[in-house]
Amino acid sequence: MSLANIINKYAKSGFCLPKVEGKKNFYIVPMSGGIDSFVTAYVMRALFPKLPISYVHADTGIEAEGTEQALELFESITGSKILRLKPKIGLLEGVEKYGNFLPSQRARSCTQTLKVKPIRAFFDALKERHGDDSVFLQAVGIRADETQRKGMDWQVDHIASFYPLQALGLTKSDVNSILSELQGIPTYYLNKSRSGCKICIFSRRSEIIDAWNTSPVDLTRAAITEDIPSETLKIYNALPEQIPSLLGVARNHVNYYRPELLGNPAGGFEMMKRGKNKVTDSVVDLFGASSAKKLYAAVEYHYYANSYGIASKPHVFYEKLISYSTTLGGIKIALKHWWLHRLHTKEMYQGTDLNTERQVFIYEIEVDNFDSEIPPTPSGVFTWQNDRTPLFAIRKTTAVIERILLTEGERQAAKSDDPYISKIASASLTKLNDAKDYGRVISIIEYKKPSLEELVDDIDITDAPVSCIACSR
Repeated sequence: MSLANIINKYAKSGFCLPKVEGKKNFYIVPMSGGIDSFVTAYVMRALFPKLPISYVHADTGIEAEGTEQALELFESITGSKILRLKPKIGLLEGVEKYGNFLPSQRARSCTQTLKVKPIRAFFDALKERHGDDSVFLQAVGIRADETQRKGMDWQVDHIASFYPLQALGLTKSDVNSILSELQGIPTYYLNKSRSGCKICIFSRRSEIIDAWNTSPVDLTRAAITEDIPSETLKIYNALPEQIPSLLGVARNHVNYYRPELLGNPAGGFEMMKRGKNKVTDSVVDLFGASSAKKLYAAVEYHYYANSYGIASKPHVFYEKLISYSTTLGGIKIALKHWWLHRLHTKEMYQGTDLNTERQVFIYEIEVDNFDSEIPPTPSGVFTWQNDRTPLFAIRKTTAVIERILLTEGERQAAKSDDPYISKIASASLTKLNDAKDYGRVISIIEYKKPSLEELVDDIDITDAPVSCIACSR
């Protein structure tokens, strides 16, 4: 199917190319690396194949892994060249150079410095080259379903914006389908809900957890700019030794606790049957006097059902810690955003039934000596996260949760009806008895995944901060 036919398949109305009479008109598509800007570029290419169009990308110096590959794929498919605007000082270099002054959702200095100013300088250079009778019309990737987002008001006569996606009536679902057909959704959308930097003021906790796994060097560098006092930083960086290391095995030889619903022996805490708050295995704290604190962690399991013939029970082959919160309400809100992103990018999971083969559970976890293991954010510290949680604290908390869930997994395996599995797990528990115990699971809840229709108008979704115009979701 031709490029134009794919666009027309989803378009709900027509689109006329804007033109300023009496001026030399130049057409530009700013490309963030996001889905919306890619589809905007394809729309312009499909509807106006003979029109000279400039494609431009402003690089922040810390773009998501895979951005350059996605831009190169567009160039290969269309035969068009994307002009890269490279900064003299990237995002992290700028933060470090100017006293670790961090951007925030109120002061979006990163967008102004690394996206808006370079594009404005690009337009001004074009005007100087082509004369005062020139006007530069930029095609901006704002969709028909983004009523709250607005394009940049340049407040000059020689720059104007127009919105092809809105004019064509293209929504989030449409642009994702179009890009999936044309070049595939960029790989960074597996872990990120928007294009842009590896570390961002709009990053959700689930995205930070993923970034610690995929870009640890850049995250460490960003975390250092938060200027955590040395005594607190020392505690954040004292990560627990993980279960594979303690047992001398590879990570794929151990697993998280897996709920009974997935065909495993149940713990006493299954499905909100609460366990006991214990100071030690022999002393029950009836009055809540221990220094334990609760966390709520969301875990995703991808598995094959019995009908696949792989095993007599559902075969789990993938598990992932999604996010965590100090409240049940907090983790449920986080999961709404996470699940909405999954539904919007379902094309990336072809061959998988997201509703049945990928199950999500919420674990209520009791962490011993929480404030000693993960101290609260010191006063006067500014962080990348809007809730003031330091990046190093997120890494430490994630490591503690991993330690607890993997330990519970060994306890569960020791109860297996397979003698070999039970024997190996029992031997592992003997080794773990001499290791520090960080906490325990006290209840489990299956996450009931809402439909796309339920989420689109959900107040937790609609009240979320509107991201910068320089990135697309």
